[in-house]
Amino acid sequence: MITIFFSLLALMSSEFERSFIIQTELGAASKNSQIISNHINSDSVLRSGFYFIVDTNTGFKRTLAKTSEEYFLHPIPIVPLKNFKSIEYYIVEEERQGLLFRFDEKGTKMWTLATRDAWEKSQRLALIVDNQLLYAPRVASTVTGGVAVFNRRDFTNQEVKEIKLALEKEKQ
Repeated sequence: MITIFFSLLALMSSEFERSFIIQTELGAASKNSQIISNHINSDSVLRSGFYFIVDTNTGFKRTLAKTSEEYFLHPIPIVPLKNFKSIEYYIVEEERQGLLFRFDEKGTKMWTLATRDAWEKSQRLALIVDNQLLYAPRVASTVTGGVAVFNRRDFTNQEVKEIKLALEKEKQ
């Protein structure tokens, strides 16, 4: 019985620690989160970057581009655009292009924590560009290499180029 208690305590402690690290790194103290959640609506502007998709309607509501799927996003980005070290084209299949994002050291750390958390909880992450939800992939594993991709089949090479240009312009 004591062993089970300490195992549960250790599990709760590591979950708390992970959540605390993520919230601390994102600058989301509980007081600020409460203030933010009291003022959230679908008209709120989200800066470009990666976000957690949350289960409740207390987040920023967005419709995934080219679909009718609606999601609620946590108001604080996991990896904001300022932590993108580079944005590159890559070939997804045949002549179809996608985007490869490389993160700086802080972005890599946050991406690793976020993908691990999302993977363990079977959650999605979201890519916002120009206040639009463009990508909401399921997380298949923890990503430790400091990279992410955008590779939706329903976007043309021209649209991928426009996304890259929009991100580069906003980053300046």
